[in-house]
Amino acid sequence: MRKIEIYFLSQILKSFFLIFFIFIGISWLLQTTRLLNLIVVNKIPVFNVFILSINIIPNTLIMIAPFIVLISILLTCLKLFKDKELIASYTLGINYKIILRPFYFFSFIVLLSSLFISFFLSPYSYDSYKKKEFDLRTNLDIENIGLENFFEFNNEIIMNFEKEENNFTNLFIFQKNPKNNLIIANKTEMELNDNKLELKLFDGFKAEFKETSNEILVFDKYNFQLNLNKNEEYDNSDENTFNIIKLINDKNYLLINQRIIDGLLLISLIYLITNNLLIKLRFTNINVTLIIIISILIIFFDNIFASLNINENLKILFMYINILIPLMISLGIRNKRR
Repeated sequence: MRKIEIYFLSQILKSFFLIFFIFIGISWLLQTTRLLNLIVVNKIPVFNVFILSINIIPNTLIMIAPFIVLISILLTCLKLFKDKELIASYTLGINYKIILRPFYFFSFIVLLSSLFISFFLSPYSYDSYKKKEFDLRTNLDIENIGLENFFEFNNEIIMNFEKEENNFTNLFIFQKNPKNNLIIANKTEMELNDNKLELKLFDGFKAEFKETSNEILVFDKYNFQLNLNKNEEYDNSDENTFNIIKLINDKNYLLINQRIIDGLLLISLIYLITNNLLIKLRFTNINVTLIIIISILIIFFDNIFASLNINENLKILFMYINILIPLMISLGIRNKRR
């Protein structure tokens, strides 16, 4: 690769990583706010929620990749034109094909990265996210829980306690099934095994409510067991967790084509921008605005076609035609000039 090509590639990468980290940062913050209820309601430690949020990034990246590529390539082209570097290159007799090579190389890397993320990395990380979120929502983590809170299990058990370092105090339990029990204890020792909570209660009382009478037991020490199983099973039917092996085994050719099209869409956007700006040097406000509008429409219709409830083959055809629009525009302009 020549020095001029390396220079142009470095300019592309600078713009790309700038936009990449801005978009990823904003998207990650927005996605993380959805997990705040794990901290507020379930009292899950912040660090655990932070690690959980990291697993969302690959899936989020697939959704925002078209906008990252669109803005970064457009920004690179505008910078090269504004700094007169494109004009200087053409004045020195450098062929436009040499200028386009770094963009072609970048397109190839973007395509491979998109396919790898969508078929392998994103399904793995998103499946990990779903499993961890399920475990955090359905299991009580005694060791890590840090704040007092009311916990409800199966609409049958309501429990509240305070934790001071490793000591559990002021325990409150209301049990609806199999009996209506109210338990209060000043001090508690807890041990959780297979979602069964073994309690050693000290200095409290237990009240059992019946239709005809109530029974109250005052105790200095009392052993009690609660089954906290929510009777829920992890559901891995989310298509975002399907890797290429599962898609092939399930013969889910629609989703395979959609993910391939998502990668080719990035190439389509790069071609639209470079063909109309770098080669022709048409950096007028109208032309740049038109390219942005066309690019956004291509991204918009890609999502619209993917969500249409029509024949799968017809849906795939529409999506492929949509990403070929930049090539059609280019061929139409050439035929018009002839």
